[in-house]
Amino acid sequence: MSETSPRLFIVSPHFDDAVFSCGALLATHSDAVVCTVFAAAPEQNMQTDWDSKAGFPGAHESVNARTLEDNRALELFDAVPVRMPFRDGQYLDSPSISRLAAALEETIYRSTANTLLMPLGLHHADHVLVFDACCEILPRLSHLGLRMRMRSTAASRASWRRASMIWSDAASWRRRPIRRRITRSTPGARRRSSARRSRRTPASCARSGRRAMTMCLTPNTTGS
Repeated sequence: MSETSPRLFIVSPHFDDAVFSCGALLATHSDAVVCTVFAAAPEQNMQTDWDSKAGFPGAHESVNARTLEDNRALELFDAVPVRMPFRDGQYLDSPSISRLAAALEETIYRSTANTLLMPLGLHHADHVLVFDACCEILPRLSHLGLRMRMRSTAASRASWRRASMIWSDAASWRRRPIRRRITRSTPGARRRSSARRSRRTPASCARSGRRAMTMCLTPNTTGS
């Protein structure tokens, strides 16, 4: 593709990371690929603190619900979901950097993307792991024609922090929501009805992530 028509490949550590942090970008680039790295449930069901805060009785219910939420959110962006068979750190079964890097490289090879976006790797061990895996494979991807605004050999954290293809890990779910455009040519009443239905936003689809973050950010006022 041309420089004016990028096709995005967004590496999203968890289900809602790309929607919360890259929503504005996804809204202007249809047919983007969103690759969720930690999309698998643990073999044995368990309950973690995060899943509990999100309102789930166990990990299996959490992963199933978040997959459906992610499908709905990405559908509003006309994005293509790709899920990798890894488990996030809370399930105590994280992959090694080399294993994750090899799987990511194979997945990117199979895509037709020409612009790669990856998390900066802040505050969360899963995000740091994904960042390190991406940095490992970037020198090997240079011949694919991916848009890179820096030398592929400069894989240090200080250098990557200046790269414009890095997205911040800070969730942007408090920002103004992005609504899907109504493009069908329909009578006025039908168009207004469609507009009301379209008020569902990608961020609103990821209810469990918002609920868990709200619980984590709300101080405990009831005492111990």
